[in-house]
Amino acid sequence: MEVLSIGILSDNEKVRYALNLLQTPSLYDLDAIVVDSSRIWPVQLNCQPGSSANVGLLQSMSPYREAFSVKGIEALHLVSRGGTIVCLLQPLAMLTSFESTGKGSLQKLQMSQYDWLPITSFASLVQQGQGEHITRTKSSPFDEYLKPDRVRWVAHLTNVNDSTQFQTLARNKADFPVACRFRIGLGAIYVLPYSTNPKFFEVILNCLAKSSQGHVRRRAPDWIMSWALPGEGELSKQISDVTDKITALQTKSQELKTKLYELSLVKSLLYERDSPLEDAVKAAFKELGLSLAKDDEKDFVFSGTEERVIFEVTGSEGTIDVDKFRQLLDYLTTENKEGISAKSILVGNHQIDSPPEKRGQPFTQKAVAQSKVHDTCLLPTVELYRAIVKVRQGKVDPKAFWKSLVETSGVFSLGTSKLGERPGTVETSVNTVS
Repeated sequence: MEVLSIGILSDNEKVRYALNLLQTPSLYDLDAIVVDSSRIWPVQLNCQPGSSANVGLLQSMSPYREAFSVKGIEALHLVSRGGTIVCLLQPLAMLTSFESTGKGSLQKLQMSQYDWLPITSFASLVQQGQGEHITRTKSSPFDEYLKPDRVRWVAHLTNVNDSTQFQTLARNKADFPVACRFRIGLGAIYVLPYSTNPKFFEVILNCLAKSSQGHVRRRAPDWIMSWALPGEGELSKQISDVTDKITALQTKSQELKTKLYELSLVKSLLYERDSPLEDAVKAAFKELGLSLAKDDEKDFVFSGTEERVIFEVTGSEGTIDVDKFRQLLDYLTTENKEGISAKSILVGNHQIDSPPEKRGQPFTQKAVAQSKVHDTCLLPTVELYRAIVKVRQGKVDPKAFWKSLVETSGVFSLGTSKLGERPGTVETSVNTVS
């Protein structure tokens, strides 16, 4: 029996091993798969059960969707011809991305670690929970594994009515399924809880042997390759050519998607906070020709030949108050004591849960008053976004924008600043990009 383990180490030399789903070989040649559903995603994504992880604006989720699609087709083939998939149930681990709709806006996309399984909307059935008590409700080849004193469940399914395709094998005290079988073609997918038996994988292998029922195929010997059928070589060549074309198109598609995400990164100025907002601010000023760098506890510092500017970046669900300005003022005071003269800019993304056109004043009156006393520029991220749009349209000179910014005391407004803009008018619509 050809068995692949995903995320579960085994001493059995006959069992193949893959660290995660994306590193698995073709599933077509297998008879069974045993998968720890907490090990589906690559570890660098840090996508843990019961939580979600964001791939980021510069990262596309397409490679994962494409890989899951391929593995889903392979898994369906495996079980349809009599193979078995054993999936140890964990809470949902959601991978999230914000991707362009092509109409100037972003949409939130999500994937779960179960989306490769050939079971329609399986992720919608999974609920988080934990316990040790179970009651077996139906006999199966996995009875040995489902011993009540050796089981620990950390998730369950919502109630699903048993049918010819679905059978509940065990329930928890709340009467929710914690073990079940989905019949597909000649094979099945078994969803099982975790086991406290230190030799649980050996038990699973024994159970798999019982469930095979003569459907296990022998591995094709090496010499079979010399027994070619008429037309086999031509079809293989056609498949290879199509595969090469698909690879080239996927590479081109990925290049275009990367360019789109790089182009769209500044949209984070309108809704992000904390580190993601800092990344967007840094990217925006880099596009304007200015390199911002971290400096101790300061968010960013720009050091030019004639000027030094300290940046504080903040996002808020409300109006930005004087406390953030005071933090910036502390940095200025320290530098002044050291004989260093610096300009200060507070970059603020206010009322982040509302569309920019529906937001109120970005800074409180106290913050505005203090900024004028200490010659600090208060820069709403909406205005920085507008500036980037105008620079890309060729209507604003980046140097003129920067000069106007460092000369501002109080709230900076692109509409009222004297930028010496290039031909064309400065529009005030936040979402105007052409």
